[in-house]
Amino acid sequence: VGGGDTACEEAHYLSGLCSKVYMIVRKPYLRASEAMKRRVEAVENIEILYETNTLGLYGDNGVEGAHVVYRKGESDERQYDLPIDGFFLAIGHKPQTAIFKDSIALDDQGFIKIEGQTQATNIEGVFAAGDVCDPHYKQAIIAAGTGAKAALDAQAYLSEIGK
Repeated sequence: VGGGDTACEEAHYLSGLCSKVYMIVRKPYLRASEAMKRRVEAVENIEILYETNTLGLYGDNGVEGAHVVYRKGESDERQYDLPIDGFFLAIGHKPQTAIFKDSIALDDQGFIKIEGQTQATNIEGVFAAGDVCDPHYKQAIIAAGTGAKAALDAQAYLSEIGK
């Protein structure tokens, strides 16, 4: 599910693992960059379902399908079930960091900049972790790992200033 660069990248990756990939895109177009659009459109086993929304999932033993609607709210609206074996949300995200824009250094996309190999920010004693400082991987397990790193960095910082 998604129509931006993240969704295109994930669909392209999944196309190498799956016999069929459906991209469920609520808009009548992909928001992705031209290069990413061309990349997914060129892959035979990716089918893009434009103007389609997911209503829910079904299955007794895991995901067996999705209830979807084409052109929701329009005169030609059509609901149907799409048989699938897996479901991935790849809608990207915008980091919710605007509150820090006047104090913590952010990159041009709004992600918090961290210093070197640590989770330290440009402000002494302030550490960042998770998706707000990860413009690349955007994975929960990575976010959890950066949380552990930030905690260790904070512990080291507090030990150092306590001397």
